[in-house]
Amino acid sequence: MTDVFGRFGPVQSVELNEKPGACESSDSDASKYFTAKRRQVTKGSRGVKARPHSETANERTLQKEKKKKERKELLNFYTWQHRNTQKQHIAELRKKFEEDKQRIAVLRAQRKFRPY
Repeated sequence: MTDVFGRFGPVQSVELNEKPGACESSDSDASKYFTAKRRQVTKGSRGVKARPHSETANERTLQKEKKKKERKELLNFYTWQHRNTQKQHIAELRKKFEEDKQRIAVLRAQRKFRPY
């Protein structure tokens, strides 16, 4: 639009008023029905999101970002790494199972009925 009308002079956006004379400017050359609309030019990207200001919201967003980074890390990239972590996990489960077995044996021994 400015290319077409630019050769005739500066181009301004206008805002339509309800009634003539409702214009705030007191310029005699301005129209009664239209007022010049000013735009503020800002620099920077529009896609940047502002972080919330409360502390709990900040903590939550930081935790989400941390989880996202952890998820993106390549854990167990090689098959031997995956195998080793599986072996460690199974060893931990067996150890816990033996501890639970001993605890259950102690509880059963305490539960016996001894009349004398």
